[in-house]
Amino acid sequence: MERALREEIPLDAAERVTMGFTHCQTGRALAEQRKLGDDVVEVIAHHLAAEQSQKAQPLVAQVHSSDLPCRMRGLGYGYYERHKVDLVSDAAWAILLKRTPRPRGRGPAIHL
Repeated sequence: MERALREEIPLDAAERVTMGFTHCQTGRALAEQRKLGDDVVEVIAHHLAAEQSQKAQPLVAQVHSSDLPCRMRGLGYGYYERHKVDLVSDAAWAILLKRTPRPRGRGPAIHL
């Protein structure tokens, strides 16, 4: 956490450099050990990279898309994370756009 705070980098990047693994990996192992549901395991394991989810991609994308702005504003780990966000190229955003029904006759569809 100290490295992430000092360098204003994502926590998982600091974890990878410092420990060689991330909270996503240890969280997944713990969730599997506790026999939590597949969707819960997928969210824990892939909430930072929704495109890697094989079983619950839309749910994981929703959690990722909710988590990202919180982390950007210091609401996640309690520090500002210097991280460029481009929703147009964000994999989770693209997943959600594919899965979101477009209202008929209510304005233009969003095209990215």
